[in-house]
Amino acid sequence: MWKFKVLVVFAVVIIAAEINSVKIVNQEEFEILCGFVRLTLAPAPLIQLSQRIKNEAVSVAVDAIYREPNQEHLWKKLLPNCEAHQISGRESVCDAFARFKHEAEKRLKASRLTEPELTDYSPDVLDHLEKAFKLYQASELEGKQTSIVTLQEGINSIMYGENDSGGNSLWGDHFRNEDCGTVLGQRPKYAGGALVTDLLCLCAQHVNGSDTKHLCCEGCSWRSNTAVWSEEGGLKLQWEILREKCIGYNMDLTNPKDRLKRLREEMECRTVPRGIGSRKGLFVYTYGELEKRELVSCGGEDRQDSGACVLYEWGGTQIQTARIPWMQRLEKLVDMLPNVSEESDRMEKRRRQIENIVYRVNETSKKQPKLEKKEALSQQDTPHPPLGDVLQTFTDNPNTEGEARENKQVQNDSSDKSVEIKPAEGRNPGIGIRPLKSASKIGTPLT
Repeated sequence: MWKFKVLVVFAVVIIAAEINSVKIVNQEEFEILCGFVRLTLAPAPLIQLSQRIKNEAVSVAVDAIYREPNQEHLWKKLLPNCEAHQISGRESVCDAFARFKHEAEKRLKASRLTEPELTDYSPDVLDHLEKAFKLYQASELEGKQTSIVTLQEGINSIMYGENDSGGNSLWGDHFRNEDCGTVLGQRPKYAGGALVTDLLCLCAQHVNGSDTKHLCCEGCSWRSNTAVWSEEGGLKLQWEILREKCIGYNMDLTNPKDRLKRLREEMECRTVPRGIGSRKGLFVYTYGELEKRELVSCGGEDRQDSGACVLYEWGGTQIQTARIPWMQRLEKLVDMLPNVSEESDRMEKRRRQIENIVYRVNETSKKQPKLEKKEALSQQDTPHPPLGDVLQTFTDNPNTEGEARENKQVQNDSSDKSVEIKPAEGRNPGIGIRPLKSASKIGTPLT
């Protein structure tokens, strides 16, 4: 009898072990792509800091100028002499001033503080405005290889693809195999246009897939269907899950070029070249579903010739590897990262300078006479100016101006939030992210 009980217990242990050891398909492939995501977002702290400085500079302008009796006269005094700049820098300086003035006036109008409080001219206000504008303009890094716009566009193109034929980042009307790759049609379709798309191709479970199949990581499974592959809500949910999992992987980015090289080597080891017999001379590469020998389509179905994978175009006899457009764009971004590190140090100095100006403006305002029953601007329910299109968050709760000021220290020390990158104009990535509306929403990105 005791022998029978031992056998029963032994059988239960074996069954439990088998249940707990369910194979996770595409786990290694997913972790490698997560490494590329982290590498892509390496410049994000610099972008965040730039936008924070610009936001504070506009706040300085509003706090300094709303009391003045002749605001337009002050703006004219501040207007840069465009003719004094060389042609290469003229547009950037004057355009930056136009943006600076527009954002300040927009916020001033929203604050409802349109009537000046003072009858006398404040001698310090022009000095505050000049210094705030210089920091605003300098933080854009215009004219440099690592300009904020260049970095934003680089990150966007890697994550979500380009507007041209190089990117197919979930247009909203594709089937899964059209985004992830297939040769089962009139014309082959290839993946590689966008990193986010490739991650979803590996990890979104198809409705016709096996119920026992686990994709990419524990808790990553989410059931999708080719008929609703580009549905906004579903892919938004899936990307949120994958993003959080990617954050959990630690990675040393001290030497970005070396890290990129190692990630590429790891990816190439798991990228399978396949010759298509029905198409003489056609070669493709598949990434994911490594054990399937007949894989020619990445439509997500649980068949030998289809699966949760990406299908890449052959790079040709000179390259002898897969052609991955987002990888080519990432190589260019990585080349900029040493300059990004240098600019980050300079940007940190600008941050300290703008905080000093904020302090001086606050001290000046305390000394100025105020009209009764007039609210201070910092107490108004005044929205922040736009922080740019690149930084995104999934939260829908914007803070007010006053809340952002009160939580400034929290912004400085925040380290548990990630940033997200908006797709290029005209794209529909299907993940439904909203623009960042408050500087307090800025968190520390993947580093």
